[in-house]
Amino acid sequence: MLRAWRHADKLDPRTDGIRSWLTHVLRNLAIDGHRSRQSRPAETNDAELPDDLSAGAAGAADTADTRNLVREALADLSPHHREILVHVKFLDHSVFETSQLLGIPPGTVKSRTHLALKALRAALSERGHTP
Repeated sequence: MLRAWRHADKLDPRTDGIRSWLTHVLRNLAIDGHRSRQSRPAETNDAELPDDLSAGAAGAADTADTRNLVREALADLSPHHREILVHVKFLDHSVFETSQLLGIPPGTVKSRTHLALKALRAALSERGHTP
């Protein structure tokens, strides 16, 4: 019905084609919905999860350690490098979006990102983390 409303200017109420057009649109939507559900991977349930809960706890501890390591390494970076990494890597902004938000040219965003990642790798390496 929404498609009919959006394309009301193209439909002629005097013809018998409206009903067949709506039926055709509904059929195509149903087929598209079915195909999209078929293309997704199968969902899992809790029965397929491992029973060993200690593995999950160890993974959570590793994640917390990694998070703290990255925070410490980010603290070593200059404010410009930290700001660029937050926009480009953590907020997932594009180069163009970052340049608009920070008011700097896109080329500067690219070079600062490269240098910031290099400095972050060095800071992580100083802490004993090797990528």
